Amino acid sequence: MELITDLPDDMTPEEKKSLMEFKANGCPELSTITESLVFKWMNLYMAGKSYHEIQKITKSKKDLILYISERSKWNEKRLQYFGNISANLLAKLKESRDESANTVTSMLASFNRYYGGKFDKYLVSGDDSVIENLDLKMLANYYKSIDLIDKMLQDSVAPKQATSVESKKAPNININVNTGHTVEQIGEETVEINPAVPTASEILRALAQQKKNQQKT
Repeated sequence: MELITDLPDDMTPEEKKSLMEFKANGCPELSTITESLVFKWMNLYMAGKSYHEIQKITKSKKDLILYISERSKWNEKRLQYFGNISANLLAKLKESRDESANTVTSMLASFNRYYGGKFDKYLVSGDDSVIENLDLKMLANYYKSIDLIDKMLQDSVAPKQATSVESKKAPNININVNTGHTVEQIGEETVEINPAVPTASEILRALAQQKKNQQKT
């Protein structure tokens, strides 16, 4: 004996009961179903319509729709269909993220080469104009690229708590906003910038000096 629990989960209790009664009565009017009608029902079902909506749109008897759905395993097919869509979407998102990460890392490599040459030139010559003449818009994009690739890495890799050794290796830069501003190195690996309206050249000069000190050690 067929139980209500054996029927598809996408049917309401009332629809399951109605389908069981339809079967018990010998499936009346089953011969009126056409191939084109079944095609319309299934297309609407795969588009996310409920059995009630399909009945209303096609002006068909709901019991016939429920019967064909169960016999043809529409629920399983729709779950498989959306499962395939989800898997395909995830694959495309991963591919897109990988391509974006590759583009951003290429940008960073270009910026590093460009600014590395500028900083090296400043360290050799001590000419302040080298820092002052840097393109600030390009520099802003450089830092945005760093933030972007950092966010990508955080999203794709589980965050790991830094050890005390690792934290010592990473330079620490503190930027505090006060009424006046000073730029000074307060440790071998720490630069403190207290700006009201700091200039880019002051910040870059401090960073360049930090790099110079690190090269000596």
